[in-house]
Amino acid sequence: ADRILENGYCCHSYRFLILWFYARIEENMKKTPCVICKEKRGRRICWINNGLLICSLCCATSRNEKCGDCSFFVQANKYGAEKNQGKSNRPFVARLDSEVDELVDKALELVEKGDIKTGAMILDELVRKHPDLFIVHYGQGVVLLKQEKYKEALDSFEKCLEIFPYFTEAWFNKAMTHHHLLDFGGTAKSFQMVVKYGEGSDEEHVITAGRMLEIYSAAILKNSGLSLDSYLHYMDIFDQGFSCMNEKKYEQAISLFTEVVNGYADHCQSHGNIGLCYMFLGKNTEALAALERALEIDPDYEPAIQNKKVLLSLPAGETLPEGETINIDYHRDRMMLQKTKSLKERISNLLKLRW
Repeated sequence: ADRILENGYCCHSYRFLILWFYARIEENMKKTPCVICKEKRGRRICWINNGLLICSLCCATSRNEKCGDCSFFVQANKYGAEKNQGKSNRPFVARLDSEVDELVDKALELVEKGDIKTGAMILDELVRKHPDLFIVHYGQGVVLLKQEKYKEALDSFEKCLEIFPYFTEAWFNKAMTHHHLLDFGGTAKSFQMVVKYGEGSDEEHVITAGRMLEIYSAAILKNSGLSLDSYLHYMDIFDQGFSCMNEKKYEQAISLFTEVVNGYADHCQSHGNIGLCYMFLGKNTEALAALERALEIDPDYEPAIQNKKVLLSLPAGETLPEGETINIDYHRDRMMLQKTKSLKERISNLLKLRW
């Protein structure tokens, strides 16, 4: 990671790096037994046990004030404090079930050994019986991620985090799920939550999330001149404009896309969508100017190319009929089709998905 940051290869190499980091985390923990029970697989670094790995069950049952800055201890305390807000003299008791926790571990071990079907069945049953336990949704999400059922995995991780929002492993796996769905915004925001709730932690997934955010920030600054937070802010505004455009609220969409280009002048998708909205409003002169600006930035931007052809074919004064334009998540679709292109080009395009 340090070499990539020093040499400026961040734009082209981060996808390989994130997958490599993720594989290392799984490989390092795959066969290490818990130092306490010596039966289950060690999953968590325990600082009161000299930094050795312990299983999640032993972590839950042995956790105390000596844990100090351990993220699991800090997460539990934060969650308890949040639950206690507005409840005077009522102690918080974390919802733990050691038997369920052990079953989740066994299901995940079956999955790692290749018996995905049995592991998935166990977790499905646990989710049905214990929908209030965050760990069962987390386990189900991990299995779905393994099965490449990314949208279902995302739903499971979100349910887990709704119950226990300080669970950094769930945020990390949620980031990985967004990554597989080619959702850069979701990936970066989830890594930000890993760093936020894992502040001060030496755990590998927290360090990895921080490294990835450094790489993202360097790539975005190089490509757009924006900070990561500004980039994500304009991405959110673009998504709002995209929704307005789909709902035929064209004036509102133009206002939102204009806000994007005021902060990120070379954002061709916003210029193209401004042109499209003007076409539907019958303002063809303004539409042509916006489409030409999009093509000035990216001459290969297919939606603007096709929409300009449609616009120039319209008789004078005629309004664009519905269904005559290209309105798709262009860069996402192009990424999906670029199986034969170089990794360097595919990664560069990842920062241009949809918006």
